Amino acid sequence: MSLGTLISRVFGLIRDVLIMSGFDKAFTDLFVVAFRLPNLFRRLLGEGALAVSFVPTYLSLDEKKRKDVAHIMFTFLTVLTASLVVLGVIYMEQVVGLITSGERFSPGSGSFDIAVFYARVMFVYLFLVTQFAFFMSLLNANKEFFIPGLAPAFFNLGFILLLLLPTESFFVSNDVMAFGVVFGGGLQAGCVLIKAWKMKLLPKFNFSFRNSQFLKILLKTLPAIAGLGIAQLMGLVNIKIVSGLEGGGLSAIYLGDRLLELPQSLIAISLGTVLLTQLSGSWAKSNTLKFEQDMNSALRIFLFLALPCACAFIFYSQALISLIFGYGKLDGESIFLVSQILQFYSVVLIFNGMNKILIPSFFAAHNTWFPPLTSFIVLSLHCVLAYVLSQTQMGVLGVVASMAVMSCLSFSINFIGFRSLIFKLKILESLKMIYKLLLPLMVMSFFLYSVQFYSLESSSKMIEIITTFLSVGAGASIYFALTYFLKVPECLKFFQGLKSKLFPRAL
Repeated sequence: MSLGTLISRVFGLIRDVLIMSGFDKAFTDLFVVAFRLPNLFRRLLGEGALAVSFVPTYLSLDEKKRKDVAHIMFTFLTVLTASLVVLGVIYMEQVVGLITSGERFSPGSGSFDIAVFYARVMFVYLFLVTQFAFFMSLLNANKEFFIPGLAPAFFNLGFILLLLLPTESFFVSNDVMAFGVVFGGGLQAGCVLIKAWKMKLLPKFNFSFRNSQFLKILLKTLPAIAGLGIAQLMGLVNIKIVSGLEGGGLSAIYLGDRLLELPQSLIAISLGTVLLTQLSGSWAKSNTLKFEQDMNSALRIFLFLALPCACAFIFYSQALISLIFGYGKLDGESIFLVSQILQFYSVVLIFNGMNKILIPSFFAAHNTWFPPLTSFIVLSLHCVLAYVLSQTQMGVLGVVASMAVMSCLSFSINFIGFRSLIFKLKILESLKMIYKLLLPLMVMSFFLYSVQFYSLESSSKMIEIITTFLSVGAGASIYFALTYFLKVPECLKFFQGLKSKLFPRAL
C-alpha cells in the first residue's frame, strides 16, 4: 500500500507544481476555498472513517452476511451522496458564504462568484470519492491494499492530463482546475471498481436498511465520521480565518498541507490502515498482548521514518519548497512563507501521525465515542487560539502554530483516554527509541542546515535540482548509516527486508 501511496503523492506534487506555477495566487486561493468542501469528504471517507467501522464488522460475519451488508452499505452511500451533491449544488452560495470572510469574499464580488462556480463543479467529487472509499474498504477487508493505495494516483494523473490541455479547451482557462478534480475523481473511483469486479466483489442495490449488521456498521461509522469530521472542520476554520487576511495565505497553507500529506499518508495512514485489520483480529481473540505488540511495532516504525522527515521540514524546508514549487508565478516571498509553515508542520507530522496509529485501536476495541470527543475539544480550543494568534503579527503563521499545539494536545488526550478506558497500553519502550535516534537526527539536521545555502544560491535551476537531490540523498544516507551502526532494530529490519527483496535466493 505504501508504494501505491507514494506514487499517488508524487503525482499530487506534480499536479500542485502545475497549479501554482501556472495560475495567479488570486485564482489558486479560490481553488483552495472551493476544493476544501469535496476534499473534506475525501479525508473523512478516503482516509479511514468508513474503513475503521466497516472492516471489523465485515470480517466478523460469514460469507452470506458479508455480501448482504456490502450490498446494503453500497446502496445507502450511493443514495445519500447523490442527494447531498444535488443539495450542495443548489445551496452552494450559502455554503461558500459561511466558510469565508473578508471583503474579498463578500457575496456578489467576482472572487465569491468564481469560488461558488468552482465549488459547484467540484462537489460532484463528493459522490465519486464516497464510491472510492466504499470499494477501498471492501478491498482492504479482503486483504487487497495495493490497488486502493494506488487509486489516488489516478485522481492526480487525470487532473494533470487536464492541466496539460491547451487553454482554449475551456471557456475560461482557470476553470480547468475545477473540472480536473471531477475527471480525476472518476478515474480514481473507476480504478477500485474494476479491481472489485475482477475479485467478484461488485455489490448490487439492496434497500434493506433495517438489516441489523448494516445498522451496527452505521452506528459505528457515524461516530467515526463525526470524529474525523470535527478534526477536518479545523481546515474550514482555517479558511474562515485566513480568507480575511492578506491574499496568498490560503495557497501557502494548501502547499504546506500537501507536503505534510506526503510523509503522513505514506507512513502514518498506510500503517493505520493495515494495522486496523490486525488489531481487530487480535481484539476479537482477546489477545491484548498481540494487540499491544502490533501497536508498539507500528509506532516504532512510524517514529523511525517520520522523525527524519520532521527534521528536514525544520532545517531544509526553504530548499525543498524552492525546488518543488519555485517555478512560474510563485515568488520568493511565498516560498519563504510556505517554508515557515512547513517548520510548524514538523510538530503536526509527528503527533498527528501517532494519533492516526492510535485512533484505529479505539475502533478495533469497539470504542467509537472517545476520539470524536477529543476532536471536539481540540477544535473548540483551536477556534479560539488560531483566531487570537492570527490577529497578531504572526498572521497566517498564528493559525499554523495553533494546529501544532492542538496536534500535541489531541494525541495526549487520546493516549490517556485509551489507557483509562481500554487497557494500560505501554508505549514507553517505543518512545525510548527516540534517544537512540538523537545522534543520527542531530548529525543529519546539521548537515542539511549547512548545505541548504548552496541549493538556494544555485546559479541555475538544473544546478539547484542536482544540489538538492544530492543533499537530501546524503542526509538520508547519514541517518540510515548511523542508525545501522547503532543497531537500531527498525533500521536492521529495514535493511533485512530490503535484502530479501533484492536478493531472495541469498536468504
